[in-house]
Amino acid sequence: MSRHSAIQYALSRLRPAHGFTLIELMITVVVVAILASIAYPSYLNQIRKSRRTEAKTLLLETTNRQERFFSTARPQSYGGSMTDLGFAKAAAPSGDSGADNAWYTVSVLDEDEAAAVTGSTCAIENCFVLEATPLRDQANDDDCGKLQIDSRGRKYVTGSADVNDCW
Repeated sequence: MSRHSAIQYALSRLRPAHGFTLIELMITVVVVAILASIAYPSYLNQIRKSRRTEAKTLLLETTNRQERFFSTARPQSYGGSMTDLGFAKAAAPSGDSGADNAWYTVSVLDEDEAAAVTGSTCAIENCFVLEATPLRDQANDDDCGKLQIDSRGRKYVTGSADVNDCW
C-alpha cells in the first residue's frame, strides 16, 4: 500500500458516516410514539364531540315534530312513538346515511322512563322526553352518554360531564 493510499484510507476512517445509527432511529421512534399516545385520545374526543351534533340535530328536529303533532292531534297530545311523528321506525337513526352508519338513535321515552329522567311524572298527553342513545364507537363517550330533552326544553345527559358541555 502506497503512502498516498494509506493517507486516503486514514482520512476516510475519520469522516463521519452518512445516515442514522440504530440508537438515533430508536429515539425518533420513541418520541413519535409518545406524541401519538398524547394526540390520539384527544383526536378521538374531538371526533365524538362532533358526532354529538348529529344527535342534537335529530333531537331538535324530533322536538319540532312533537310540537306539530301536538298542535294537530285531536284530542291534543304528544306522539308516544317515533312512528307517530312520521319516522319509519320506533327509533330513528341519526345522520343522512341511514341506520348502518348512524352514531345515535333517537326515541320517545315512555312515562316511567321519562319520570326517571325529569324526576316528575307526566302523561304523554302533556309532556314528552326524547333520548339519543349512542351507537358503535360513540357509546365510548362516557363524558356525555345519552342526550335527552323534554317538552319544556330542559336538557339532560347520562354521562359524567356537565349538561352545558354536552349540549
